[in-house]
Amino acid sequence: INHASFESLAEALTAREFPVWLKTRKTTHTRALVASIAAVAIVQILGIFQQRSSIDAAGLVKDEVLAGQYWRLFTCTLLHGSPLHLWMNLTALMSLGRLTEVFTTRAFVPIVFLLSAVSGSVFSLILPPHATSIGASGGLMGLFGILAVAGVRRRELFPSDFFKSIIWNIVLIAGVGLAAYLFIDNAAHFGGLLCGLVLGILL
Repeated sequence: INHASFESLAEALTAREFPVWLKTRKTTHTRALVASIAAVAIVQILGIFQQRSSIDAAGLVKDEVLAGQYWRLFTCTLLHGSPLHLWMNLTALMSLGRLTEVFTTRAFVPIVFLLSAVSGSVFSLILPPHATSIGASGGLMGLFGILAVAGVRRRELFPSDFFKSIIWNIVLIAGVGLAAYLFIDNAAHFGGLLCGLVLGILL
């Protein structure tokens, strides 16, 4: 973070306007990632997969991956099952990506997101249940992970309750996942979070 950012942050925290200050920061990498996922959603809606659904064609179909289609570990993370699913993930990505861009390094947004997403897919592959999975939640949990590490290592930059807020969100997601385990890929969440934490420590 450059000196000007530190000064702006200090002023914002003094005025207790952290959320307002945060919205003034550039989020080029986050927006590019959001646009990419939105583009994939448009392809899904247009149905260019013809006789195969997008999930069958590129989702994390476990038998297909084990048969050698390892690229599904990545492509599944860009697919969504409904407009609500897409909206929730993109909203979370905008928020988490903005924080990551501002308080770490811009390039960490796509790096952490993609590596954590694939890590989530790997965990989903090796852990039960044996069901098809899609969605960007593994990558989102990775961003939670790196922000948790940043909240500890750079606590002087954040509002006093920032780290607590990150942990609370992680616990809330875990609770919802356990309650709705038939519909939520908890293994992918865990794999993504673990990858994000490790990357946060390393980077």
